[in-house]
Amino acid sequence: MLRPPVPNTRISRLEKCDSHQLLGIFELCLKTGSRRTKYGRLPDVWGILFSRLYMSPVELVDEMQGGEHRLDGESARMLREFIKADCAGGGAFVLSVIKKGGMIDRSALIMIADLADLASVEHDGTTAIHLLMGACDRRVRPVLITRAGSSLLSGVYDRNGMPVLLSIFGLGDLCTSDLDAIARVFPKDELRKVMCRNRMGRSALEVFTEVSAMLEGTSSQDRNTFFTARAVRDADMDGARQVDPHVRIEGGTGPEVMAEARKTSGTGNRSTTGTPVQHTSVIPSAPDGAGRTMKIMIVDDDQIIRDILQVRLKILGHDTCLMAEDGDEAVRLARETKPDIIFMDISMPGKMDGIAAAREITSEMNSRIIFITGHSDPELIDRAKEIRPSGYILKPFTEADIRIALALLK
Repeated sequence: MLRPPVPNTRISRLEKCDSHQLLGIFELCLKTGSRRTKYGRLPDVWGILFSRLYMSPVELVDEMQGGEHRLDGESARMLREFIKADCAGGGAFVLSVIKKGGMIDRSALIMIADLADLASVEHDGTTAIHLLMGACDRRVRPVLITRAGSSLLSGVYDRNGMPVLLSIFGLGDLCTSDLDAIARVFPKDELRKVMCRNRMGRSALEVFTEVSAMLEGTSSQDRNTFFTARAVRDADMDGARQVDPHVRIEGGTGPEVMAEARKTSGTGNRSTTGTPVQHTSVIPSAPDGAGRTMKIMIVDDDQIIRDILQVRLKILGHDTCLMAEDGDEAVRLARETKPDIIFMDISMPGKMDGIAAAREITSEMNSRIIFITGHSDPELIDRAKEIRPSGYILKPFTEADIRIALALLK
């Protein structure tokens, strides 16, 4: 028997409040230091408040870019102090807005918060800055890139040692507006310095020029025909991405890099209506650009990990996967098949752990190693770095971790 939904009395009560009363809830919480209010729905209060002030996230972003907003200065300062206090206490409110809020809610967070405060908040080893960047769409993300600035984008790392800037290149709806914002924030010399914390993989400049060439090198009609945006935003902000060949160019300063990419490709970045086109991220499907399918080997003694990684690689467009469950088998299989990329677990039973197996394999062939481990011990990482791997992923990994590791392959 079908029944109408029961009204949420708490939400209904909040919706009857005016903006002054909604602001008063945050002010009371800030003064008392309590994490609870009589409504217990602070993220809902935030959403209702800014939905009253703005019709859409685009309207909010337009005002933010002009240095304006519709709150008086005292109210804005009070909300900023509230967010600062929340971040100091673990960031439960901020994380809830990022994960469950609408685009207006997230845009308001960008407008009000001191983004440096969000860098101190983590969820499962990922900072709130990383999460917010992944949760925002292409309407909002360029202004977030600009407001975050070079210091936060290059100096805030996730648990895999990935700075915010490099994580942006793994997003499925990356577009030229994002690259334009990055070019405004970073000159060429600064982009060249941005890498993973362990200095493995490519620099941000290499990835930037590659992505620029790919996005600019395909006509809008071809993109709409052949490119499928497969990114899905969910509570974990983790999605799948299209796989495409990569092109590498060199350029001048940030904006000059974009100009050089346009010159190389000979095409523009807009549709016939002049509207920016949404794109997918760049992940190489063949290391040598020859158009062949990469041979990928997965080495892990845990069958569940092997299966999960194989499924996620398949989502990313990689169907050729070889499996090994220990170092000895990995070396034997590598000699027979000569894989292009090996996802190698470090700690495995048997005569050879992952580091020893990787050392044996790389001494005989040009396979690129991406280490996977549940440990972040500095000594272990130092041993792994001696192999000069192409990447390093911590368990439990996400699809985004795999995408970025592949995108950063040298």
